[in-house]
Amino acid sequence: MLRRDPRPSIHILLMLLLLSPALPGLADEPRSSLNVTIRGIDGAPRDNVNQLLSVRALDGRRIVAQIEPGSESRQVTRSAIQRAHRAAPREIREALIPFGYYLPEIDAELIDRDNGLEARYTIDPGPPATLRTVTIQVTGEGADHPAVERAIAAAELREGEQLVHRRFSTARDRIFDAAYDQGFLDAEWRQRQIRVLPNRTEADIVLVLDTGPRFYFGEVEIETERLDPNFIARFVDIEPGDPYDVRRLLDLQLALNDSQYFTYVEIDVDAENVDEQYRIPISVRTQPSRPQRYTVGAGFATDTGPRANLGVQLRRVNRHGHRFRSDIQYSPIESAITARYEIPIRNVARDRLDFTATARQIEIGDAETNQFSFSVGQSVGWQGFRRRLYMQVQREQFEFGDEPSQTSDLLFPGITLTRERSNDLMFPTQGYSVDIDARAGASAVFSDVSFTRLRANTRFVRALGPNARLLLRADTGALLTDDFTALPPSQRFFAGGDRSVRGYGFQNLGDRNAAGDVIGGEYLLVGSVEVDYLFYGNFGAAAFVDSGDAFSGSFSPKTGAGVGLRWRSPVGMIRLDVAHPFDADDDFRIHLSIGADL
Repeated sequence: MLRRDPRPSIHILLMLLLLSPALPGLADEPRSSLNVTIRGIDGAPRDNVNQLLSVRALDGRRIVAQIEPGSESRQVTRSAIQRAHRAAPREIREALIPFGYYLPEIDAELIDRDNGLEARYTIDPGPPATLRTVTIQVTGEGADHPAVERAIAAAELREGEQLVHRRFSTARDRIFDAAYDQGFLDAEWRQRQIRVLPNRTEADIVLVLDTGPRFYFGEVEIETERLDPNFIARFVDIEPGDPYDVRRLLDLQLALNDSQYFTYVEIDVDAENVDEQYRIPISVRTQPSRPQRYTVGAGFATDTGPRANLGVQLRRVNRHGHRFRSDIQYSPIESAITARYEIPIRNVARDRLDFTATARQIEIGDAETNQFSFSVGQSVGWQGFRRRLYMQVQREQFEFGDEPSQTSDLLFPGITLTRERSNDLMFPTQGYSVDIDARAGASAVFSDVSFTRLRANTRFVRALGPNARLLLRADTGALLTDDFTALPPSQRFFAGGDRSVRGYGFQNLGDRNAAGDVIGGEYLLVGSVEVDYLFYGNFGAAAFVDSGDAFSGSFSPKTGAGVGLRWRSPVGMIRLDVAHPFDADDDFRIHLSIGADL
């Protein structure tokens, strides 16, 4: 019988024992670490305890006899844990005071476990302190000012309610800011106290503010080099003797910044040189921007395909702030060159008189068109809208499929009203926009065809939760004309595409001629319902239903529905949608678009 020598097995065993520290899972000692447990409180008090508790910062660290260099964030010694544990009751009491808990009972334990230590804190916050009395007084000239009274009324401090320090500090700051912003620059608190009674379950609040005298605007001087001082002075909507108001200074600064005439605007309030009438001189220092601005852009959308544009802007044609801009745009369906001259009028920060000339080659529906137009417009603020009155002359050559080419000359006045209100320009969760355009031309006044055209586009957005939104859209239009076939495609209505009825091609919905070409309609009615949800940071998903048509006879809506991905990018929402058309032979259509929601 052959006998196996036991020595090789012993040698292998010794080798495994020597190598075992480097092999995961072999002969590993259980790691000793700290675990922190908090019981008895929830919500904001618990969050504040976690913020202030020193031992919480040690939670999960490995317990060692001596910390290795460079391992401070992963290791901790028992003595450090014990020091933090001894400080815990005091830290917990301090963390509960802002919520009115002055009599907490804290059971603090440091327990040895097989896998390390557990620091356990069982907290009974006790009865909260309630407000026995609330005294808010304002003296001085600002005592009866509406802004101060509104701040006092908004204070969340009521007798009998729980004492919450944050509400006290919020009310204190809002009342003071309301007085200061309205020109009471010497406002001073005479008293601002929370008095906790000895029983620790009741408290008195006392706020006494002396507003002092009201200050007023003095002369406003704007330092400028390249522009006429008289022109720049028209940006100033402040008269000497007007009550001092911080918001009006901010409005002035924003208007000067938005004008693009300056790269730097600084407002200096010279409070040390106040006259006997409490008038404060204001000086504005500016630095001019470069006179020219060049732009290069590129993009892609499924409606237009790839597109590119070049632009040049002359910010200061002369010392009176006139501007000139020219743009060249190219895409597979549209090529255009535009020149625009602007003259500031009335409120020079926003109001304009403009002269615009455009040459464009564009596909509209199934029509090939060449357009040449010139317009004069006036854009001003009106009743909460931006109103643009314009007069436009236009020549348009067009043809549908194999039909003979036509030329149409039009002269028409028009009015455009726009309005937008939102809580965020890039990603609104509350807001709406309205865009209305009305125009009319007459064959008796330099037009080949008489027509009246009205179009209204409205959008609405509302939050459905922290990360979800409801978006509604409606696009309507009506056209009255004595000869629809003579009216150029630019004045007709078409539907379909990224911002219309998804699932259908761009401007592919409308009446058709005998050859099957889309020729547009006299009426437009499109609606959309969409819900989107950001599920990870700036990334989200959407579901939508679009329906509508451009038509001349009976209304037969075309419907598309689908889902999409969303990315809240720095340049606006990027949308990638897959839509199924219910009234076409296609199974689905992909839509990609970029831009604002409103």
